[in-house]
Amino acid sequence: MCAEFDIAPTSAKTWRAPYTDPYDEGRGEAKFSNQQTITGGREGYQYADRIGAIFEFPSDTRILKSRIGISFISTEKACQFTNEIRSWNMNDTVNDTKGRWNSEVLSTVTTSDTNTTRRKMLYSALYRSHLLPSNRTGENPYWESAEPYYDDYYAIWDTFRCLNSFYLLTKPQFAAETIRSLIDIWRFERFMPDGRSGNANGRVLICSHFCYRRLLLTMET
Repeated sequence: MCAEFDIAPTSAKTWRAPYTDPYDEGRGEAKFSNQQTITGGREGYQYADRIGAIFEFPSDTRILKSRIGISFISTEKACQFTNEIRSWNMNDTVNDTKGRWNSEVLSTVTTSDTNTTRRKMLYSALYRSHLLPSNRTGENPYWESAEPYYDDYYAIWDTFRCLNSFYLLTKPQFAAETIRSLIDIWRFERFMPDGRSGNANGRVLICSHFCYRRLLLTMET
């Protein structure tokens, strides 16, 4: 993670504490440190130490702005991602985001229907249908590959019916890259995921083979 603030902090501390959940109390308090680098240790799959940082700002600070970048690879890449937010002005960020959604997604479908309610339903559905999967090409922490890498497939046993075919019509490159990504995941992990998030394969259904067969047949046709 990499964070930038528009006001310099007066002090900073890092902290570390054991993993806890609502059913597991009393495993230890957080320990604070002045060290600038801190790493959380793994205790097993999906369990790790909690780590964080606390910043203190001048007492007369009323408005504080920050921009944050996150990378699975390195802190340096996370800091590069903060540059995607080009301005400290929130309106600039909002306008940039609207522009990308309009040019890359919403403009791919047009309608002559003048009914306001139906138009809102159409473009709201179009927006939601492109929230997942996430294009994480170049951000795979487990292996290097020339293939695209996508994460957050949730979940193919539902999307294969209509959504994947819709991608082939409106965003064929995106559709092809997601399929290539799935094949690449199988190539390195020997498992074809149905639902995948956080760079880890999730649950599967008994109909998985049917879903993939339909998806690949649609791609071929």
